[in-house]
Amino acid sequence: GKSSLLNWLTGTLPSSFKANGEVWLNGQNIDNTPPHLRHIGVLYQDALLFSHLTVAGNIAFAMPKGNKKQRLEKIAHALEQV
Repeated sequence: GKSSLLNWLTGTLPSSFKANGEVWLNGQNIDNTPPHLRHIGVLYQDALLFSHLTVAGNIAFAMPKGNKKQRLEKIAHALEQV
């Protein structure tokens, strides 16, 4: 039940499941918003990192493609915060 609820909130509920109701975020109904535009992240208890990558590599993998220098700066900033 918990995973299904999280999948519904993130817009990734498998089509074999059905949910009733509405999903609202910051005063907006996001029922028909694609998952990648919902900007909702889920962090599960199990480590889901790629063991063959560094921490920076795992962060880079999850980032949208773009300017390499800007991506590296964002990664460095994120690592400094941790």
